[in-house]
Amino acid sequence: MTSGWIGVDLDGTLAEYDGWKGVDHIGKVIPRTLEYIRQKLSGGIEVRIFTARASIPEQIPAVKQWLASHGLGMLMVTCTKDVQMIELVDDRCTQVIPNTGVPLRERIVELKAELKREKKTKEYWQLKQFDDEAENALLREFIEKWVLRP
Repeated sequence: MTSGWIGVDLDGTLAEYDGWKGVDHIGKVIPRTLEYIRQKLSGGIEVRIFTARASIPEQIPAVKQWLASHGLGMLMVTCTKDVQMIELVDDRCTQVIPNTGVPLRERIVELKAELKREKKTKEYWQLKQFDDEAENALLREFIEKWVLRP
């Protein structure tokens, strides 16, 4: 396994959630998240279920049982973050640009507006029509080059 672990939230991220219905009720699995977890595990990355339910130890067995029913019974269930966590997948998170406090979502909106305003990329002129897929590809390239560069 690689160093570090990925935390994946349960309710609303790995399992559908439409309000609290008791300790023993956990919604239907979300296939896309399940596949993501399986990919990470097959790549040698540790995955833990990071859920507020684990703050009450009596709730962990229901979570473990639900995980086992989806082939994930071996995963650790926790509500504690530590320095080894390398990623968190959660429906309630807002990612910020490190050391700035600026929400990444906010910066992406700004960058999209800047890209549209400046229209300086070669790809833009070749496409003639700036569809969402092309815009997102250019945005990713712009972010990698100008926002996330070391």
